[in-house]
Amino acid sequence: MGKREEIAEAMRTKVVSEFKANGHLTSVKQLQDDFSVSIGTAVRAMKDLIEAGYVYSNQQGYFMAASLPITEREDEQRAIAAELRAEAQRLQEIATRLDRTV
Repeated sequence: MGKREEIAEAMRTKVVSEFKANGHLTSVKQLQDDFSVSIGTAVRAMKDLIEAGYVYSNQQGYFMAASLPITEREDEQRAIAAELRAEAQRLQEIATRLDRTV
């Protein structure tokens, strides 16, 4: 994985884990310093995130998108559904044990 991809993945992870619609993100200058890359590499990594729908930019800097791309929401929904299925199974097992004791 190149530095550009490393920066993009780190920022994508930050956006997904700390999502706040329109939340301000780190400057490209800070990314340049943090990852020891050229300003061009940092800018290209952020452009990758803009194209993917995670980030937008204006004259004040880079910001989290108003909502996560569909793929992230789908992944999150799948994870929640899996947790709910596991909890339902656990509750069913408890109900079965209770039925046996009554």
